Amino acid sequence: MYDRVDFTDPNTGSTRTIIDPDSFHYVDKTPVNLTTFLSSLAGGMAKASDIIFFVFIVGGSIGLLQDSGAIEGGLMRLSRKLRGKELIIIPVVMILITTLSVIMGACEEMIPLIPIMVALALQVGFDSITGTAISPPPTGPSTRARSPAPRSPCWLSTTPCPSWATAAATT
Repeated sequence: MYDRVDFTDPNTGSTRTIIDPDSFHYVDKTPVNLTTFLSSLAGGMAKASDIIFFVFIVGGSIGLLQDSGAIEGGLMRLSRKLRGKELIIIPVVMILITTLSVIMGACEEMIPLIPIMVALALQVGFDSITGTAISPPPTGPSTRARSPAPRSPCWLSTTPCPSWATAAATT
C-alpha cells in the first residue's frame, strides 16, 4: 500500500492528494466474511449511483430511439449519403465521440453508443470489430486531453518538483 500526501501546486495554490511512490509498505490481511462482502457491494453501488443511473438513463433513451426506428433511419440516411466514401466515417465518428467526451467529461457514459457504432459499421459494409473499434476513443485520447500528465503533479510548474514527484513522473 502507498501513503497518500497532500500536494500544493505552487503556481495555482490548489491542493490535491497524490501517492508518494517511495512509501510502499505491506498491510495486514483483513479477511472479509459474506455479510461484509455483500454490504460492500451495496455501498460501492451507492457511491457510484450517479454514474450507474446516468448510464441506465442514456441506455434507456437509446433503447427508445432504437425501438422507434429513429436510429436505423438515421443510419440508413447516413450510409446513403456516404456511399462510396465509407472510410471517412471512421475518423469523423472517432473525432466526434472524442470531442463530446472531452467537452462533457464523459467516458463510461459513451458505452451505450457502441451498439450504434457497430450497426453503423455493418450498414456501410464494415464488420462488427470495426464498429467496436470506432467507439473506444473516450477511454484514450479524451482522457489524455483532460489530464495531460496524470503521473506528474507539477507538470507545468516552473519550480523544482519534490524528489518523489519527479520519480513518479519518470516511471
